[in-house]
Amino acid sequence: MKRLLAAAALAVSVVPAQAIERYNIDGWACARAQSVIAAEGAAILRYTSSSGSGMTLYDRFVANSSFCPAGQYAAIKGVPTADRKRCPLYYCKDIDYDDFPRIIRPLN
Repeated sequence: MKRLLAAAALAVSVVPAQAIERYNIDGWACARAQSVIAAEGAAILRYTSSSGSGMTLYDRFVANSSFCPAGQYAAIKGVPTADRKRCPLYYCKDIDYDDFPRIIRPLN
C-alpha cells in the first residue's frame, strides 16, 4: 500500500503543468480575441495602448471567474482591437469586500 501511494505521488509530481498561451492581438478582431479566451479558458494577450503612446501592454484574460485564483473574480476590461476601440474581455481582479457587502458578508 505504501508503495502504491508513493508511486501515485511520484506520477502526479512529474505531470507537466499546462502552460498559458500568449498572443499578440494587434490586428485581431474582437470576436477572435473573445473566442480564443473562450476556447482556452485563459491566455495572456499583448496589445498596443490606445493612449497613443505606442506602449505595449499585456494582461491575463479569462473565460470566467473559475479561472481566477481565490480572492479574485472576473471583471470586464476594454482592450483595443482592430475593429473596436474597447473589446470587452474578462480579467482577474481582487475582490474588494466593501463593494459586495450583501453578497460576501453575512447580514447582521
